[in-house]
Amino acid sequence: AFWEAIGFRALGGRAVRVDMLERFSAEARRLAREGRFAASPPLLSLLGVGAAEATAILEALGYEAKTGPEGLVTFARARRARHPQAGRRHPPPPESPFAGLKALAG
Repeated sequence: AFWEAIGFRALGGRAVRVDMLERFSAEARRLAREGRFAASPPLLSLLGVGAAEATAILEALGYEAKTGPEGLVTFARARRARHPQAGRRHPPPPESPFAGLKALAG
């Protein structure tokens, strides 16, 4: 709470300025739309971190790191498991105002 109150976010073992984290995150999202990406010097310079620190931050942001045969670490958005109940519609609880609307709709 302290870090957030002064404009920082604790992420990947570091306290990062929120405005710089947003720029870093936006660039990572842009790169991820094109496929797997490496933590390039321009990306690292947004936060002033090294590759190891960037890996921890990107993983905390929901990216999956993968080390290739040459030792190059690349990132992609981690796939979230679909919840087994996702997409199923359940009737509203009887005390909900939506229950009355459902009864009217038939």
